[in-house]
Amino acid sequence: TPIQRWLFERRIPVIVDGSCDPKVPLPALDVDYHGLCHHAVGTLLRLGHKRIAYLTVKNSAGGDIASERGFRECFETFSQYAATPCITHTDNSPERVCAVLARLFRTSSRPTALVTGRAEMAFTVLTYLISRGFRIPRDVSVVSRDGAPHLSYLVPSVAQYIFNSDAYAKQLSQMTLSHFAGTLRPGQHLLLPDYLKGDSIGPCPKNQ
Repeated sequence: TPIQRWLFERRIPVIVDGSCDPKVPLPALDVDYHGLCHHAVGTLLRLGHKRIAYLTVKNSAGGDIASERGFRECFETFSQYAATPCITHTDNSPERVCAVLARLFRTSSRPTALVTGRAEMAFTVLTYLISRGFRIPRDVSVVSRDGAPHLSYLVPSVAQYIFNSDAYAKQLSQMTLSHFAGTLRPGQHLLLPDYLKGDSIGPCPKNQ
């Protein structure tokens, strides 16, 4: 980004809290969204799902770009499953999410698993599907990229990735000390969140 480039050109000591432009060699720390989405898809593929859709916002943020890349690349890594990625962009409003779901589930090749890019989106997805008579996870599995406390209180509880703020703060502190000592290498540092399976994920329906 222009701000990151401005800081680098002026040699201002800084650690980017988030994703850094690959062309700007600054140290940065972010959640490993690429690895997270790769793990989510791999988990679903191993459960027999071949029609997996990713619902996400249209965003140029580094984490969102990395998420989509990890989602797509997992299908390439596990090409033996002969599955095709489906990425659908929407905004975060319940109305738009429901409209997207209505379109996806009108087709004969409707998804058997959904990965959502926001915790609020997962809440809408789960309640929409249940209101339409889908059984979770018997008919459709749901995984949230982002974790939120309220997702654990839903029935069924939603599979999600929990951001460990203590681990993040500890790594950021260690990076700061290394920066002052002159030993911190530039580039992106990543922290993989904890996976909480929940009850919203299961094998692909046999008739699918």
